[in-house]
Amino acid sequence: MRLVSSPVSAVEFAKSSNQVTPPAAAYPLQKSIPEIFAEQVRQTPDQVAIEFEGLELTYRELNERANRLAHYLIGLGVKPGARIGICVERSLEMVLGMLGSLKAGAIYVPLDRNYPQERLAYMVEDSQAEVLLVGEKLAEKVSSSRARLVIFEREREGIEQQ
Repeated sequence: MRLVSSPVSAVEFAKSSNQVTPPAAAYPLQKSIPEIFAEQVRQTPDQVAIEFEGLELTYRELNERANRLAHYLIGLGVKPGARIGICVERSLEMVLGMLGSLKAGAIYVPLDRNYPQERLAYMVEDSQAEVLLVGEKLAEKVSSSRARLVIFEREREGIEQQ
């Protein structure tokens, strides 16, 4: 692998590595992911947006739940540009955490649950994550001295009341 001192766009990289795959859809670069998602909700509110282990959420339901999480995070003091670590098992909560973080104006930091505890601690500290969204089974693995721990299973009622 060769390190390049100047940034290369994904398209340029794909062309140079002979791995050009046309995008499934063209997304406007001036719109954020929450804005693009909101357009999809308006167009197909009752269409299934996500399915996991027999559970389904429509675009409307996913949007409502992500909005409640975003309001909950803002209520915790999350400001635009804040970093939110997400460490959960593959689940609906993973998608909700990402979308809710973005809707709150924050940046989500994916934390791989399979990493050693020391690596996760380093990533949390290095990213300056203010909040950690975690699953109950992973709470001890990603504890931090500086970040507020939000355990989905324990905070579900508070999030749903937003």
